[in-house]
Amino acid sequence: MNLTTSVYDNEYRDFIESKVNLGPDPDTGVTLFQSQNVARARIYGAELNLTLNGGAVTGALEGWTGRIAVAWSRGTDLEQDAPLNSVDPPSAVLGLRYDARSGRWGTEWMLTAVEAKTRVDDTPVDLYQSDGYATLDWVAHVQLRPGLTLNAGVFNLADARYIEWADVRGRAVGDPLIPYYTRPGRNASLTLHWSF
Repeated sequence: MNLTTSVYDNEYRDFIESKVNLGPDPDTGVTLFQSQNVARARIYGAELNLTLNGGAVTGALEGWTGRIAVAWSRGTDLEQDAPLNSVDPPSAVLGLRYDARSGRWGTEWMLTAVEAKTRVDDTPVDLYQSDGYATLDWVAHVQLRPGLTLNAGVFNLADARYIEWADVRGRAVGDPLIPYYTRPGRNASLTLHWSF
């Protein structure tokens, strides 16, 4: 078992908050964004990563590995007592992996869950808030011969429709461009890696 955790609490002076929505330009109607200076800011949070090797528990689980990674943070503009919009919502990743004893092939299932973004500073503009979502991915690899590996993956298996907060941060409610930030539905990848 391998466990790592970190807890942090940082205070900043002259913190730069990017993608601040200033509203529409009165002449063109185009939404204006700006990086702004925050005189005093605080960001604190925690991260946890846990990996469990099944073979260390029992021989029947040889080759299996489970992992979990969790991240949570909170940011505040201390002068305005308002949220920092550049801080991402909490997230977690669960993984279950199997690697063959031969080392020639392996596979992994990964579940990613992200909480809805509800803590935002929408003082200048009523901002869009992204919904929570979960995706399930499957990847595998097989070594065809030394130096030649085939990798395959199917991503977003449940075909979830979701938008990441970092993509739409600063966009106003009703912004017609928001749907264009929707991440791909179910998709697949097949690659051949050749090293010599």
